[in-house]
Amino acid sequence: MASATPRERLPAEPDLLVGLAGLAIAVVLFPLRFLSGQLFIQVLPPVLGLGSLVYLVGRVRAGEYERAIERRRVGVDGRVVAGLTALGIGGLALFGATAGGRTTTFLLASGLVGTAILAQILFLDDDALGPGLVLGQLLALALVVRFTALLSTPGLIGVDSWTHLTDYAAAIQTTDSLSAIADVKYRTAPLFHVLVVIAADAIGVGLRAATYVSMGLALPLSTLLLYAIGTLLFDRRWALLAAGLFVMADHVIRWGVHIIPTSMGLVFFLGALAGTTRLLAGDTRRATYAIVVAFGIATALTHQISAFILLVVLGVGAVVGSLGSVLPGDFDRAGSLWPVFALVTAFVAALWSITPYRDSVFALELLDTVDRAIATSVGFLNLAGPDPSGAGGASSAAGVPIDIAFADALGFFALFFAVVVGTVAVFRRRNATPATVTYAATAVVLATFTFGLPLFGFTTFLPGRWYAFMYVPMALLAALGCRFAVRRLSPRMAMTGLLVFALVVPGAMAINHKGTPDSPVFDQEFPTYAYDETELSAVETVGATRPEVADPIYTDHPYRTVFERSGATPANMLAVEDGEIVHDTVVYRQYQSTGAPVVLVGNESQTRRLAPSEVCREDMHRLYANGNVTVCTGIDGIDGA
Repeated sequence: MASATPRERLPAEPDLLVGLAGLAIAVVLFPLRFLSGQLFIQVLPPVLGLGSLVYLVGRVRAGEYERAIERRRVGVDGRVVAGLTALGIGGLALFGATAGGRTTTFLLASGLVGTAILAQILFLDDDALGPGLVLGQLLALALVVRFTALLSTPGLIGVDSWTHLTDYAAAIQTTDSLSAIADVKYRTAPLFHVLVVIAADAIGVGLRAATYVSMGLALPLSTLLLYAIGTLLFDRRWALLAAGLFVMADHVIRWGVHIIPTSMGLVFFLGALAGTTRLLAGDTRRATYAIVVAFGIATALTHQISAFILLVVLGVGAVVGSLGSVLPGDFDRAGSLWPVFALVTAFVAALWSITPYRDSVFALELLDTVDRAIATSVGFLNLAGPDPSGAGGASSAAGVPIDIAFADALGFFALFFAVVVGTVAVFRRRNATPATVTYAATAVVLATFTFGLPLFGFTTFLPGRWYAFMYVPMALLAALGCRFAVRRLSPRMAMTGLLVFALVVPGAMAINHKGTPDSPVFDQEFPTYAYDETELSAVETVGATRPEVADPIYTDHPYRTVFERSGATPANMLAVEDGEIVHDTVVYRQYQSTGAPVVLVGNESQTRRLAPSEVCREDMHRLYANGNVTVCTGIDGIDGA
């Protein structure tokens, strides 16, 4: 008798084992809530457990309700529904233009439009659901949401955008050479800056407009790549749902309005995964391998963090392929990812070995930073910030009331619940394919980098930048979770759950502070990373009047970053010591009294509102004022300017 193969020795129901493992992990992690008040530690373990439990209940009772909900779908004309949604999108664009930006009402309305689109995907019957119409609505909504922010905001949104455009891209355009950025790490990753300069010269517009016309359009349109990936994994309905969840996600919106190399890296990342998915689906032509390698090289030439994330994903895929004999799914036809992983890794390693960074090269500095972090910062629950993802995470800032923090992160929690259900469902034998198993493993590994390592104080890899990339497998797995609900849960439970999901996710994602850096809904808790004309005029005036070599001025964060990143003048954060602010030259703006300015209090960054008299004391000279911004100095004489 022939011996059983490793796959034949797998448990008969591996998905049930994964579901039970999810429950066990949730139980083990649950006590952490008594050791830390951090929101994600409080919420994610129960959500993990609940998602696993819902899957197990639905799986055990599957025979009673299989596909029952599909007989209750709505059979109205999809073109009529799409037309009504298009009117809503047009009204949203008009409202945003007249309101002067993304107000709270605008964001809530965009969430309702998003709900209408998801409802079409989930509840229209097959004959009424037109993929082209739905994709058109998704792209139109994405463009309206993003360009309302971009076109209504003077200057640029965010922090790094000022460096990349006013410094790096401007220098390349002026000198017509990459030698202008020879001493920074983007010397070997200049693709974003070069393409922006080419667009500006070709169209005859400024760098800001060229960025919006090129990358401002490219990232929303790259949603089509995610749809293409989805069509290789499951039916068009669920591919549409994955595309919708991705394009509405907070951090994806974030990089659509704060446009920097990360934005372009995300586009190339999607391209690489589209090719990777084809390989895993059995398309092993040389052209498919070439597509993955080409997008991998393009990612490396654009952004270091994006390239590292892509290497992690390709590495996970290669390892999963090697373990195919002991995993559910037929890996016999799938192409191996080891060749593309090796080629892209070799290219990235060679590139980083010649990339200048600080006083060394990027590769050595990265290794040194990792070693230093392990030696000095790592410790269990040694949280480096107010959320376990560190800088740039999706959760709250320190001191944010728990109800506001929960509302801000609600969209992520709802998506995470669907992801848990979908991840467990992947491991049912009839659902498992090389691609779906790989995406499940990828989601787990990316979540480990995003949430797991920061629990130990390890934030070297800037986990806050990983969210948008993590949303790619998450969107696909969430679609699988919704498909499971449709096929395995009772009609009443499935309809209720999907309706709540469609109502919550678009609106909650729309108001998250990471997706609204220009106009946060909770503007008393989260800083605004956009500025009005008077604030930018003050930056320009200060830059024109201060000497080239001058002591730093002091103002709030993030306003100080505009002075520094635009090259106006050195600037530091205001510091409150013993209840007083004592600096030579300070900049006050009304936002410091009405918004969420960040200042140093006892050597810690805190959100704290300040009175004008606290910043510009009575004994200081007023050097400049425009009705909003005031520059004051305690230095006598013209040198204070």
